[in-house]
Amino acid sequence: ATRPIAFVNDPRAIPLPANSLITLDTDQGTVLNTSTNRTYLDDWVRELRIDPSVQKAYVADHGLSPSSISRFSISTGTPVFEETVRSGSNGRALRINPGKGLVFACGGGNSAPSGTPYGLTYYGLNSFLDYLGVFRIGTYPLDAAFSPDGATLFGLNGANQDVTIARTDTAATIY
Repeated sequence: ATRPIAFVNDPRAIPLPANSLITLDTDQGTVLNTSTNRTYLDDWVRELRIDPSVQKAYVADHGLSPSSISRFSISTGTPVFEETVRSGSNGRALRINPGKGLVFACGGGNSAPSGTPYGLTYYGLNSFLDYLGVFRIGTYPLDAAFSPDGATLFGLNGANQDVTIARTDTAATIY
């Protein structure tokens, strides 16, 4: 199975092999630290995203019901587990709005915290209890992307491949 890798601040890289987060020194070709926690890192984790502005790594399940997102601090070089949340069913894509928040597209929709079927819950980067809004993008959310300035979210649903455009400050639909 394909496993993701994310680069933090050169020369650090964090790959996600089975059941662990590893911090590598890409210049020296050495392993700096390893974090293994089978509770939050399993064979279904296929999404890894890094936000260097808050020194956090986020991992998410792919295709599970329910699907979860977990957050790790990477500020010390050793990934340290902080929090996990069950976010919906049939996870598809984890996307970060740098320095602001994240969404997790779940084909069955996000159930937490809003209970809004087929919505994308917009979580804060430092706490999953920090709910920034819910984007309603249509049936079976498939993917999402943020504009370079972070002001706009583009959401793709899986039912008819419609794209929804929304403001990130209000979650209001533009298109």
